[in-house]
Order: sequence, then C-alpha cells, then structure tokens
Amino acid sequence: MPRRFSVHQFANELTAVIEFMPQTVSTAVGFLVSTGARHEPAEYDGVSHFLEHMMFKGTAHRGWQEINREFDQMGARYNAFTGWEETCYYAWVLNEQTPRALDLLSDMLAPALPENEFTTEKKVILEEIARYRDMPDHVAFEEAMKIAFAGHRLSSNILGSTETVGKLTRDQMSEYFSRRYVPANTTLFACGNVNEQALLADLDKLWSARTGPRVNGAEDTPGFHPGRKVIQRKEVAREHLVLMWPALPVADRRSIAAMLLGNILGDDQNSRLFWALKHTGLAEEAGGGYWGFSDAGLTAVYASCDPENAGKVEHIMRAESAKLGRGIRAEELQRAKNRARTSLVFLAETPFNRFRQLIHQWQMRRELLTPEEMLARVDEVTLDDLHALLRRYSLAREAAAVVLGPLQRISYHAAPSAPKAKPKGQVHPKPKAGRSKPKAGRSKPKAGSSKPKTVIQKQKPAAKKGKPGAGKARAKPKAGKRARR
Repeated sequence: MPRRFSVHQFANELTAVIEFMPQTVSTAVGFLVSTGARHEPAEYDGVSHFLEHMMFKGTAHRGWQEINREFDQMGARYNAFTGWEETCYYAWVLNEQTPRALDLLSDMLAPALPENEFTTEKKVILEEIARYRDMPDHVAFEEAMKIAFAGHRLSSNILGSTETVGKLTRDQMSEYFSRRYVPANTTLFACGNVNEQALLADLDKLWSARTGPRVNGAEDTPGFHPGRKVIQRKEVAREHLVLMWPALPVADRRSIAAMLLGNILGDDQNSRLFWALKHTGLAEEAGGGYWGFSDAGLTAVYASCDPENAGKVEHIMRAESAKLGRGIRAEELQRAKNRARTSLVFLAETPFNRFRQLIHQWQMRRELLTPEEMLARVDEVTLDDLHALLRRYSLAREAAAVVLGPLQRISYHAAPSAPKAKPKGQVHPKPKAGRSKPKAGRSKPKAGSSKPKTVIQKQKPAAKKGKPGAGKARAKPKAGKRARR
C-alpha cells in the first residue's frame, strides 16, 4: 500500500510534513510558524499580525513588487493568516510550480523589514484595527474573550491596539522575529502530487544555513472567569450578545465530541438556538459552537436582535444552553455527525483544504489522520460522551457575557440549573423542519461616534471545577487576509 504521509526533520530542526495525493494536479505548500498573539509581550501586542504583513514587503533578494508579481506569474492562490497560536504562509499551485512556490515562500520568511515599508504598513494595520472596531459583533466577541481569559494572553486582540501598534518599532519587530521565527519553531506542509525527494532537497538547500535558539515551549494555562459587561453604543441599531463557557482543549481527543455538542447547540442550520431564536423571529442572527486552543477552549454562542427583545433573547440563549444538560436526542447527535462527515469529506478532496486540516492536526496533537480516520473519530462519539462533557463543563454555570448595543442596561432571568442528563435514547419533541443560514452581524457605527459607554455588572465567581479546556469546531478567528498594493 502506498505511503500517505511523510515526516522529515532536518539537522536544524526544521520539520517537513508531506501528504501524498497522487490523483491531484495541484499542490498546497506553506510554512506554519508556532507563534501568535498569545506569545507576544504585552507591550508588543499585535506584532505577530503586523509581522505577517511585513513578510510580503521585501527580502534581501526581492522587493514587494517582485513577490506579488512572482506569485501571479505562477497563477498561485496565496495568502497568510495569524491566530492566537500560529502564523501561516501558503500558496496553492499547479504541481510544476511547487519548487518555485517553495523558493518564494522560503525567501519571504527571511524578511528585510525595510523601515519605509514598516512605516507605510503600520498605517494599513491601524486602519484595519479601526475597521474592526466598527464591527459590533467583533467587538462583543473581543470583550467576551477579555472576561473569559482575564489576565492571560489569550484575552489579547490579535490585531493589537492603536496604542501598541502605534508605538511598535522596527527593531522590536526584528527582535521578536529572531526569537520566534527559528527552524525548530517552523514546519513545512505540502499536500498534493509531491515529489518527496526533490522537495526535501530544495528545502535543505534553502534552509540548511538557518539557525536559531529553540523556543521555550512552557506556557501558562489560562483559567476561565465568568462575568457580564454591558457596553452602550447608541449609534448601533441592534443589540449583540455573546456568551462563553469553558470547554475541552483541542489537544484532547474528546474535542471532537465538544465540536458536535457545539453544533447541536448553535449550528447555522437546524440547531437548538436556530429554532428558538432565528426561526421564531426573535433574533436576526443566532448561532454558536466550539472554539479550541492547545490548552483551553470555549463553547460560545452569539445573537443579534432588536433592542426591545434583548432581555428575552439573552434568557433563551442561557436557557437553551443549560437545557443540553437535560438530555440530547440520538437523532440530534446523528444529524450533527452527518453534517460533520460531509464537511470533512468535502474539505479532504482538495490539496489546500487538506493542508488546513493537517496543520491543525499536527500543531495541536502531533498526529496525521487520513480522511477515513477522521470520519471514524466522528462516528465513535456517543450520547454518553456528550453527557459526560456536560457534567464536567456545564452550560448552566455562569458565563463570560457581553451585551453591546444602544441600551445602557438589560435585564434577563437567569437560566435554571440543568438537572442530571436523562438516560440514553430519551425521547424529546421533534423540532419543525426548515433552514436558514445566519451570518455574523456587521452593524457599522457612524463616523465620529463618541467613546463607548461601558457598564460592568459584577457576578459572584463560579466555583472552580477542575482545569478549563478548549476544543475546536468553529474556526478560531484569524487576523488579516493580506491587502495587496
């Protein structure tokens, strides 16, 4: 049987991960650097994302014009993204262009960081920060993260702030690059019809002279903090509500169960929140899911609605989340499994989407799964697994909550504590048929609006129930699709 995967580590500890897809005529190739917002010093907030932009601004061998032109000459689909724990640079090309794409990406990861481009790109970043501040749903999620992971770098903003980015210098960025962008902290991924021998030879030639200190892998594990904040923005038309609870870390194999649980609660079609809020017309948008990090995780739900419905909507969001602890129907789990299976298979059929699947598997669990193995992981989840998760990570406990909109104060009735889960196979009323796909709200404040008024309502902290974790069902937000000049 032909090999599906190959893993090779070079003398300088650069790692190469290859998946062979001989039936394809294209290859996705890229570098994953294990650095992101959580690894930044607080005073460098936003440097990972800013640095991602600077990788396209010139090297010792190519200016920014040559980088863009060469990608276009290849006909490549290329870009980069930054998260809390990773930064990735990639290109999806026809097979014969793979060596050229590898050479260009490798050169980009030795940036010149020209001072004039640094100054210009800082303006682009500041505009990007301002644009996201005009998105009420984005601000609500950001503020909820600050509550949930208070005092930890996971509460930081990937983009940084106008203050930290404004003060950042080229020398500080260079120092951060020298510490984090080292071969031992970098992995090359290639998925497609790959010539392994030629690719490894090219990598050795391009990277053998690069060295750097091994990155300290020890990181503080975040705790979870409940709380509720109401942010008044009179210029915003709708109320935006976000609730978050702790969940398994994505490194835990059971995170697939947390993903299915999140989909049952908040998937954009046929979920409990869909039927309770969107289908009834109480909310314009309603959904949620599982958000995973290496050592922490969240179950998060979101809704946007007319201000006069905000109290009722928040009550239903809390009540529907708590009700999961009363029992889940076998039919609900099977429907979530079927949709997850379909999504996994569709993504696995193209080199670029397999590239995205593999970097997640490798980064979080140091494993490489075939599509068949991924489907088996989904199939093995049982109702008992979901109920066990809900006993450990109850959604009836206090949440990290943010309500943002025109109202200064919103009252809601606390969700009742969920009783013990009902036996496996418990029958519940079946929801009505129908579907609609909610999209994230984008209400935009008027220009020149005043600083948001914030009202904090303190809550008694919930008792600690072991180490909070994290998983992954909903993709974590990534900063910055690169703007081309």
